[in-house]
Amino acid sequence: MAMIFHVFFAFFVLATWSLAFFSWNWRTVRKMHSIALILFPLHLLCVQPPWPKISLPFLFLLQTSLIFRIISLKLRPSLVRSAAYRALIGVPASITTMANILSVPSFLASFLFRIIRWNWATKTCYSITCALALSGLLHNFSSPPTIVDVDMSHTPATPEAIVSRSPHPFRRLSSPAPATSRGRTTLRIAHIADTHCGIFMQPQRLHDLLRRTVEEHPDLVLITGDILSTDLNLPDDAPLIFDILSPLAALPPGRCLACPGNHDQYHPQRDVIEAAYRRHGVRMLHNESCLVRLPLADQGREVTVPAGRGDPAAERTPGADPDAALRVVLLHDPKYFGWVPLEYRALVLSGHTHGGQVSLQALGIPLSFVRLFLGQPDRGLFHTAACPAQGNTLYVHPGNGNFDVPMRILTPAQEVTLRVAVPTPTPSPPPPPVPGA
Repeated sequence: MAMIFHVFFAFFVLATWSLAFFSWNWRTVRKMHSIALILFPLHLLCVQPPWPKISLPFLFLLQTSLIFRIISLKLRPSLVRSAAYRALIGVPASITTMANILSVPSFLASFLFRIIRWNWATKTCYSITCALALSGLLHNFSSPPTIVDVDMSHTPATPEAIVSRSPHPFRRLSSPAPATSRGRTTLRIAHIADTHCGIFMQPQRLHDLLRRTVEEHPDLVLITGDILSTDLNLPDDAPLIFDILSPLAALPPGRCLACPGNHDQYHPQRDVIEAAYRRHGVRMLHNESCLVRLPLADQGREVTVPAGRGDPAAERTPGADPDAALRVVLLHDPKYFGWVPLEYRALVLSGHTHGGQVSLQALGIPLSFVRLFLGQPDRGLFHTAACPAQGNTLYVHPGNGNFDVPMRILTPAQEVTLRVAVPTPTPSPPPPPVPGA
C-alpha cells in the first residue's frame, strides 16, 4: 500500500510541477497559482497533518481543484461564471492557493522540527496554517460600514508645487473627533477601493454595494481602482460590467471620480471598464485633475474640490484652484504617498494594500505584513508632517473585497465613508457702490 502511495505521489508531483512550469506565462493564470502548485508537494514532505487517512485525501482533492482551475482558465474561461464551478472548483482552489502560500513559514518550521523529531510541533504548525486560511476566507464575505473622520480645515493648498526628489517621511494618525466648530463644513465622501469583482465579490454583491452607497447621498463618491478581477475578462462580459456599475448613474453629474488600479490598468477589458464609467457619469482620471463644485445645503453656497491624480509624479497639478476648500489626490498605491508635494496639503486616498493582507487588525493591533516588512502605509490615516496644519493626509482603504486568493488574515474588509472637515467658504464681499448711482 505504501508503495502505491509513493508512486502516486511521485506522479502527482511530476504532473503539478509540469503544469506550474507551462502555466507560468499564461495570461489568464496568476503566477500565485503556479507557485502554489510547486509548494504543495514540498509542504507535504515535511508536514505531518493530523488524521492522515482523512486529511491527505482531502488535501489532494483541494490541490486537484487548483489544477482544474488553472486548466479551465486557459481552455474554458467562461466556466468561471457557473455557480457550480465557483462552489466546486473556484472557491476551493482559491483557498488552496492561499493555504499553500501561507504554508511557507510552516514548511520551514516543520523541516526543523522533523530533524529534531518534534512530530507534535509539525502537526501544530499545520493546524495553525489551516486556521489562518479559514480566517482569510471568512473575512472576504463581509465588509461592515465604517465612518472615518478627517480634519482638513487647515490652511488651503498653494496653487502649484514641485515634486520632491526624495519621499517625505510619514506617520500614522488616529482618527480625530468630528469637527463641528464654527467656520467648518463637513463633506461626506464615499470611498470605494479594491472590490475585485470576481469569484468572491460576485457581480450582484458589487452592484448592491454601489446601490447602497448611492442611497446614502454622499457629497462625493471616489473610487481608487481595482474595481474588477481578472475573472471578468471575456468580450461577452461587457453587458455584465455595464450592469454592475449602473447604480452610479443615479449620482448627480460630476459627483463620482475614479483612478485606475493595477488590475484595471492591465485588465483585458480595460476599455470596457472605462466605457462603462463614462456611460454612468463617472470620470476616470489618468494623471489629470478636475474641479468639482459641491452645493452644500447646510451652507447655501459652493465648495470647490480639485480632485484626482492617478500618479503624483508630474511636475505640477493642472487645474489647481487657489480658492478651493479641499484638494483630493486619488492614488491607487499608497507607497507613492511620500512623493506628493507637501505644498498640496491634500487629502490623499489610496487602496491597493487590502489592509496589509496579513495583520493583527482584527485584534485591535495596528500591525501588518505590509507595514512591518515593506515599510509602507497599510490602512487608516497617515500624515507627512508632525504638524497637522502642514503636509498631506493619507487615508488607505482596507478594501471592499479581495482578488481570487482570499489573503485576508485577521484583516477585515470595510465599507468606508469619510467625514471630512473643510473650511467654510467665505462669501465674496459685495461690489463697492458706484458713485452717483
